[in-house]
Amino acid sequence: GTVNFVYGIPAFSVSVAAALDGVPVAGAVVDAAHGHVFGACVGGPATVAPVDLRSEEAVVGDRKNISRQDARKDVAQALVATGFSYDAERRQRQARVLGTVLPHVRDIRRLGSAALDLCMVASGQVDGYYEHGLNAWDFAAGALIAARAGATVLTPTMNYTADSGLPIIAGVPGVQEELEKMLLSQGAGGSIEQLSLR
Repeated sequence: GTVNFVYGIPAFSVSVAAALDGVPVAGAVVDAAHGHVFGACVGGPATVAPVDLRSEEAVVGDRKNISRQDARKDVAQALVATGFSYDAERRQRQARVLGTVLPHVRDIRRLGSAALDLCMVASGQVDGYYEHGLNAWDFAAGALIAARAGATVLTPTMNYTADSGLPIIAGVPGVQEELEKMLLSQGAGGSIEQLSLR
Protein backbone atom coordinates (compact mmCIF):
# COMPACT_ATOMS: atom_id res chain seq x y z
CA GLY A 1 0.00 0.00 0.00
CA THR A 2 2.90 2.40 -0.61
CA VAL A 3 0.94 4.45 -3.15
CA ASN A 4 -1.97 4.63 -0.69
CA PHE A 5 0.44 5.93 1.97
CA VAL A 6 1.80 8.60 -0.38
CA TYR A 7 -1.73 9.74 -1.30
CA GLY A 8 -3.01 9.63 2.28
CA ILE A 9 -5.43 6.75 1.65
CA PRO A 10 -5.76 4.75 4.91
CA ALA A 11 -5.06 1.30 3.42
CA PHE A 12 -1.36 0.62 3.93
CA SER A 13 0.59 -1.71 6.15
CA VAL A 14 3.94 -2.88 7.42
CA SER A 15 4.31 -6.60 6.76
CA VAL A 16 7.10 -8.83 8.12
CA ALA A 17 7.47 -12.60 7.85
CA ALA A 18 10.03 -15.22 8.75
CA ALA A 19 10.37 -18.26 6.49
CA LEU A 20 12.02 -21.66 6.76
CA ASP A 21 12.79 -23.57 3.58
CA GLY A 22 10.68 -21.12 1.59
CA VAL A 23 7.55 -21.47 3.77
CA PRO A 24 6.39 -18.64 6.08
CA VAL A 25 6.49 -19.74 9.73
CA ALA A 26 5.71 -16.44 11.49
CA GLY A 27 4.29 -13.16 10.33
CA ALA A 28 2.82 -9.86 11.43
CA VAL A 29 0.95 -7.18 9.53
CA VAL A 30 0.43 -3.76 11.11
CA ASP A 31 -2.61 -1.86 9.83
CA ALA A 32 -1.22 1.46 11.02
CA ALA A 33 -4.11 3.62 9.84
CA HIS A 34 -6.64 1.62 11.88
CA GLY A 35 -4.43 0.71 14.83
CA HIS A 36 -4.35 -3.09 14.54
CA VAL A 37 -1.67 -5.73 14.30
CA PHE A 38 -2.46 -9.14 12.83
CA GLY A 39 -0.18 -12.04 13.57
CA ALA A 40 0.28 -15.79 13.25
CA CYS A 41 2.87 -18.52 13.56
CA VAL A 42 2.91 -22.15 12.52
CA GLY A 43 0.99 -24.16 15.11
CA GLY A 44 -0.71 -21.11 16.59
CA PRO A 45 -3.90 -19.18 15.92
CA ALA A 46 -4.29 -16.08 13.79
CA THR A 47 -4.69 -13.06 16.06
CA VAL A 48 -5.51 -9.38 15.98
CA ALA A 49 -4.69 -6.79 18.64
CA PRO A 50 -4.95 -3.01 19.00
CA VAL A 51 -1.73 -1.04 18.67
CA ASP A 52 -0.64 2.46 19.51
CA LEU A 53 2.51 3.18 17.54
CA ARG A 54 3.30 6.13 19.82
CA SER A 55 3.44 3.87 22.88
CA GLU A 56 6.56 2.03 24.06
CA GLU A 57 4.45 -1.11 24.41
CA ALA A 58 2.94 -0.78 20.90
CA VAL A 59 0.35 -3.55 21.52
CA VAL A 60 -2.07 -1.83 23.90
CA GLY A 61 -4.84 -4.37 24.27
CA ASP A 62 -5.66 -8.04 24.32
CA ARG A 63 -4.90 -10.27 21.37
CA LYS A 64 -8.03 -11.93 20.03
CA ASN A 65 -8.02 -15.11 17.99
CA ILE A 66 -9.63 -14.83 14.57
CA SER A 67 -11.06 -17.78 12.71
CA ARG A 68 -12.81 -18.50 9.44
CA GLN A 69 -12.91 -22.27 10.09
CA ASP A 70 -16.71 -22.43 9.81
CA ALA A 71 -17.18 -19.64 7.29
CA ARG A 72 -18.21 -21.72 4.26
CA LYS A 73 -19.84 -19.44 1.72
CA ASP A 74 -21.44 -19.63 -1.70
CA VAL A 75 -19.20 -17.77 -4.14
CA ALA A 76 -22.24 -15.86 -5.47
CA GLN A 77 -22.49 -14.16 -2.05
CA ALA A 78 -18.75 -13.58 -1.67
CA LEU A 79 -17.11 -10.20 -1.37
CA VAL A 80 -13.73 -10.62 -3.09
CA ALA A 81 -10.65 -8.40 -2.96
CA THR A 82 -8.09 -8.13 -5.74
CA GLY A 83 -5.23 -5.96 -6.90
CA PHE A 84 -3.61 -4.87 -10.13
CA SER A 85 -0.08 -4.68 -11.45
CA TYR A 86 1.71 -1.45 -12.28
CA ASP A 87 2.67 -3.02 -15.61
CA ALA A 88 0.13 -1.82 -18.20
CA GLU A 89 0.12 -5.05 -20.23
CA ARG A 90 -0.42 -7.25 -17.17
CA ARG A 91 -3.11 -4.85 -15.88
CA GLN A 92 -4.97 -5.24 -19.17
CA ARG A 93 -4.97 -9.05 -18.77
CA GLN A 94 -6.07 -8.68 -15.14
CA ALA A 95 -9.01 -6.54 -16.26
CA ARG A 96 -10.14 -9.34 -18.61
CA VAL A 97 -9.95 -11.86 -15.75
CA LEU A 98 -11.88 -9.46 -13.52
CA GLY A 99 -14.61 -9.32 -16.17
CA THR A 100 -14.98 -13.08 -15.84
CA VAL A 101 -14.98 -13.14 -12.03
CA LEU A 102 -17.25 -10.13 -11.36
CA PRO A 103 -20.56 -11.62 -12.60
CA HIS A 104 -20.09 -14.67 -10.34
CA VAL A 105 -19.47 -12.93 -6.98
CA ARG A 106 -21.33 -10.41 -4.81
CA ASP A 107 -18.80 -7.66 -5.55
CA ILE A 108 -15.11 -6.78 -5.84
CA ARG A 109 -12.95 -4.56 -3.64
CA ARG A 110 -9.59 -3.12 -4.64
CA LEU A 111 -7.76 -1.59 -1.66
CA GLY A 112 -4.13 -1.63 -2.80
CA SER A 113 -2.39 -3.61 -0.04
CA ALA A 114 -2.04 -7.36 -0.57
CA ALA A 115 -1.04 -7.90 3.07
CA LEU A 116 -4.18 -6.12 4.30
CA ASP A 117 -6.36 -7.94 1.76
CA LEU A 118 -5.17 -11.27 3.15
CA CYS A 119 -5.75 -10.10 6.73
CA MET A 120 -9.26 -9.08 5.69
CA VAL A 121 -9.85 -12.66 4.50
CA ALA A 122 -8.62 -13.82 7.92
CA SER A 123 -10.84 -11.42 9.86
CA GLY A 124 -14.00 -11.80 7.77
CA GLN A 125 -14.11 -8.40 6.08
CA VAL A 126 -13.86 -10.14 2.69
CA ASP A 127 -14.45 -13.76 1.73
CA GLY A 128 -11.75 -14.17 -0.88
CA TYR A 129 -8.76 -12.54 -2.51
CA TYR A 130 -6.72 -13.06 -5.66
CA GLU A 131 -3.92 -11.20 -7.38
CA HIS A 132 -1.16 -11.90 -9.89
CA GLY A 133 2.48 -10.97 -9.83
CA LEU A 134 3.37 -10.33 -6.20
CA ASN A 135 6.71 -10.64 -4.50
CA ALA A 136 7.00 -12.90 -1.45
CA TRP A 137 7.33 -9.89 0.85
CA ASP A 138 3.93 -8.69 -0.37
CA PHE A 139 2.07 -11.84 0.67
CA ALA A 140 4.12 -14.05 3.04
CA ALA A 141 2.84 -12.70 6.37
CA GLY A 142 -0.74 -12.17 5.20
CA ALA A 143 -0.90 -15.62 3.60
CA LEU A 144 0.17 -17.27 6.84
CA ILE A 145 -2.33 -15.22 8.86
CA ALA A 146 -5.19 -16.11 6.49
CA ALA A 147 -4.21 -19.78 6.50
CA ARG A 148 -3.97 -19.94 10.31
CA ALA A 149 -7.42 -18.33 10.47
CA GLY A 150 -8.80 -21.23 8.41
CA ALA A 151 -8.76 -19.88 4.85
CA THR A 152 -7.31 -21.94 2.00
CA VAL A 153 -4.34 -20.10 0.54
CA LEU A 154 -2.51 -20.93 -2.70
CA THR A 155 0.66 -19.06 -3.56
CA PRO A 156 3.63 -19.46 -5.83
CA THR A 157 6.71 -20.72 -4.07
CA MET A 158 8.60 -17.90 -2.40
CA ASN A 159 11.52 -17.99 -4.85
CA TYR A 160 9.33 -16.51 -7.63
CA THR A 161 9.24 -12.76 -8.12
CA ALA A 162 6.42 -10.50 -9.24
CA ASP A 163 7.74 -10.80 -12.81
CA SER A 164 6.49 -14.40 -12.94
CA GLY A 165 2.89 -13.14 -12.91
CA LEU A 166 1.82 -16.17 -10.86
CA PRO A 167 -1.37 -15.84 -8.80
CA ILE A 168 -2.13 -15.94 -5.12
CA ILE A 169 -5.64 -17.13 -4.30
CA ALA A 170 -7.13 -17.14 -0.81
CA GLY A 171 -10.60 -17.65 0.54
CA VAL A 172 -12.96 -19.37 2.87
CA PRO A 173 -14.26 -22.82 1.92
CA GLY A 174 -16.59 -22.62 -1.06
CA VAL A 175 -15.03 -19.38 -2.30
CA GLN A 176 -11.36 -20.20 -2.77
CA GLU A 177 -12.09 -23.31 -4.84
CA GLU A 178 -14.45 -21.43 -7.16
CA LEU A 179 -12.05 -18.52 -7.56
CA GLU A 180 -9.32 -20.97 -8.48
CA LYS A 181 -11.55 -22.61 -11.12
CA MET A 182 -12.45 -19.23 -12.62
CA LEU A 183 -8.82 -18.12 -12.78
CA LEU A 184 -7.67 -21.40 -14.29
CA SER A 185 -10.43 -21.21 -16.92
CA GLN A 186 -8.99 -17.85 -18.00
CA GLY A 187 -5.43 -19.16 -18.18
CA ALA A 188 -4.61 -17.10 -15.10
CA GLY A 189 -3.28 -20.01 -13.07
CA GLY A 190 0.22 -21.22 -13.55
CA SER A 191 2.45 -23.34 -11.40
CA ILE A 192 1.02 -22.62 -7.97
CA GLU A 193 1.64 -24.58 -4.81
CA GLN A 194 -0.56 -24.70 -1.78
CA LEU A 195 1.24 -23.47 1.27
CA SER A 196 1.49 -26.29 3.73
CA LEU A 197 0.80 -24.24 6.83
CA ARG A 198 -0.19 -25.91 10.08
